[in-house]
Amino acid sequence: MLKGIYAAGAGMAAGLDQLDVIADNAANVQTPGFKGRIPVVAGFRSLLLSRVRDGPVAAVGSLSTGSGVEDAVTDFSPGPMRPVEDPLAVALSGPGFFVVQTPWGEAYTRNGMFRVDARGRLVTGAGHPVLGEHGPIEAGADAAILPDGTVVSGGEEVGRLRVVEFARPDALQRAGDGLFLAGPEAGLPQPAEPALLPGFVEGANVNPVTEMVRLIAVLRAYEACQKALRTQDDTLGQAVREIARI
Repeated sequence: MLKGIYAAGAGMAAGLDQLDVIADNAANVQTPGFKGRIPVVAGFRSLLLSRVRDGPVAAVGSLSTGSGVEDAVTDFSPGPMRPVEDPLAVALSGPGFFVVQTPWGEAYTRNGMFRVDARGRLVTGAGHPVLGEHGPIEAGADAAILPDGTVVSGGEEVGRLRVVEFARPDALQRAGDGLFLAGPEAGLPQPAEPALLPGFVEGANVNPVTEMVRLIAVLRAYEACQKALRTQDDTLGQAVREIARI
């Protein structure tokens, strides 16, 4: 009976972990370049039960001790393209990432809503310098981005956006602000030549309706585990009281 209580409790904990992922997806529906996550639920190792009384030992069967969220996999499918009236907005059509400079090293993003800061640098919305093929890009207030990634300012070329891709993008680590960091598992960044769409921004690849359906399913599963735990707790309490009477 205690195993049943543990299994129901593990199911409730898994539900809370799934709710965290769903809430993060729903909160970023309007975030440009955001990539949603999909929670992966897996069962714990099963136990093999055997009968050890009333005769020879005989196998009864397996018993799962519950389930939990094993991982939250990032969905890198493309988001919808939305036109914007901004000469520094650009979207990636196909795989790849823009490269930006952060205090902890190079990071990668799909959010192409760039701007020029007070120092004349092309930066992300969070203020991280955007890297070109030869380092940070210096641009003026009249800067614009061409379809081949070239950045022009004052009628002259001032740089070209650096775009890279990875052998295993699923191994990239999320770093907040729509940024990803590359560990050894993701492989080395390789130059990419995707089609760039100036004047467009890639929206989040999160579907609000899908997230709402997932939310309802998780809440129902949580309630079922809660009822199972309460029932087993009541049964255990009654058994203790009956034994006490004897």
